[in-house]
Amino acid sequence: MFLILLSELVPQNPNIEYSVVAVFFGLMILVLIFALIAFVLLFYNYNHPVIRKNTPLMSLIVLLGTIFVLIGGIVLSTDVNDASCIIFLLFCNIGLAMSLGGLVAKSYRLYRIFYNRSANAVVISDLNLLLIVFIIALYFALICTVSLIDGYGAAISQSSSNRFYLFYECTCDSEFWQTFLTIFCEVSFILLLFVALGYAWVTRKIVSAYSESQAVTALVLFYLCLDICFLPLYYVMGSGTGSAVYKTIIKLFYIFLTTSLTLILLFYARFYDVYQYEKRLKKRARESQAE
Repeated sequence: MFLILLSELVPQNPNIEYSVVAVFFGLMILVLIFALIAFVLLFYNYNHPVIRKNTPLMSLIVLLGTIFVLIGGIVLSTDVNDASCIIFLLFCNIGLAMSLGGLVAKSYRLYRIFYNRSANAVVISDLNLLLIVFIIALYFALICTVSLIDGYGAAISQSSSNRFYLFYECTCDSEFWQTFLTIFCEVSFILLLFVALGYAWVTRKIVSAYSESQAVTALVLFYLCLDICFLPLYYVMGSGTGSAVYKTIIKLFYIFLTTSLTLILLFYARFYDVYQYEKRLKKRARESQAE
């Protein structure tokens, strides 16, 4: 999502809102640690039969995208300056594009293989899947580039309800481009969600050696439901006193939920399958030796 980073200018008297921001900062650090552990486990088990059945390269890209989004969320919890604005813009948008692109590629591969109407076998190479992710990530990277060209960075804004209340805002120099790019990116992101949901929904019943298909469907549906719930809530906040903190909390909550569920459904569930697979092999080996 194309998110706008907001924070109060002079927070000398921390209240419960800032405490919540600090809690989410700690939670995202924890999720990032689990994401890095998942990265190591995925590399270690890259050629394991259970992992190989679920397009491991795309899993790796989804995981990298998740890590990028978490880094953007952690930056969101810190002080706002030009550098943090740019890091947050690039990492969150490109990270989400990588994650969704990987999910689209996974579901598209299953769709082409299991719904092939020709007599010839369909072979979808990793290069073809990488091309899908690259095009999606490049599309969102170009939107970010336009924002940077228009001077995207930190600026001080005034509350609409209290002229003595100031807050930092990551925004373009032009209000027109800021509004246009925000709407354009949000619409693009939602359309991409529907594309991912379409492929995932069609392939959701493919469970023979591809148990991940149902997890992908559930994850994309969760993304879509979160967007439907959080977008109106975020934009009705306006720019009044305290809205900067509430908007930050909404964004951090969104990032925490999406990244956590991605790790649980797509990665740690697969690692558990790997554990069960190895456990069964050892049990069979013991039974063979006993005979």
